[in-house]
Amino acid sequence: MKVRLIRKEEYKSYFISPLIYGPLLGLIIYLVALVDNEFSMSVGKSFVLGIAFAFGLQLFGFIIMEMFVRGNQIKKLQTENFKILDQYGIYLMDDLVFRGKYKGFWIHIFPNEEVVKKRKKLYFVINSYYDYPDYLNDKDSKWDFDKANCNKYEVGTINFGGNAVANVPNDKYNPDFKSSIDFLISKLQELELKPLDFKIWEDNYIRPIKEKQEKEEQKRTKQIFKIGNIIDIKYKSRTHNNL
Repeated sequence: MKVRLIRKEEYKSYFISPLIYGPLLGLIIYLVALVDNEFSMSVGKSFVLGIAFAFGLQLFGFIIMEMFVRGNQIKKLQTENFKILDQYGIYLMDDLVFRGKYKGFWIHIFPNEEVVKKRKKLYFVINSYYDYPDYLNDKDSKWDFDKANCNKYEVGTINFGGNAVANVPNDKYNPDFKSSIDFLISKLQELELKPLDFKIWEDNYIRPIKEKQEKEEQKRTKQIFKIGNIIDIKYKSRTHNNL
């Protein structure tokens, strides 16, 4: 499966930001202009300049991150070590996470970075998603169940919680994917846990967090424009009085 180098849907994450932080930068430029009488500028022009500068920085960041850094990461994740995952129907996706279904369970393998002896190294965590047995029907019993089954096994450390299980292999830098995945699925079946669709899990746990973050960003943006309008009104009023 071919992984795209440049993702069109990422344009939004890079180029919406200047519309949020650009006005803030424009506000700073405008305040500096108020202090320096020789450097006069309207709020509108200040905001346009701030947005343009922020946009330029984001464009530079987009080229570096999406073309160079991302390209290097893709190469690392397409070496021979990862070919075994194809046999499990688990493939590298555009977000650089390995995803697929194996024996009914969603499997996600997340590459993460950590600094070891001043060098960045990739390590891997294998996730799956489950629904509890019918006899566990309240939060306390589910919590106790998850806690009781978090343990270190011969293939790695397995942690349960929030309808998700994470397996951190013993050799997390160069894991034996076959043994780790087989053991994880075997453990889920042994505990009589049922496969949970990732979409349902995401709606229950991830979507509420994203919606909250989006609302906070919208609130900050409105506040910035409101402050800008107030300052512009005061500035125009003061200029009119001086005339």
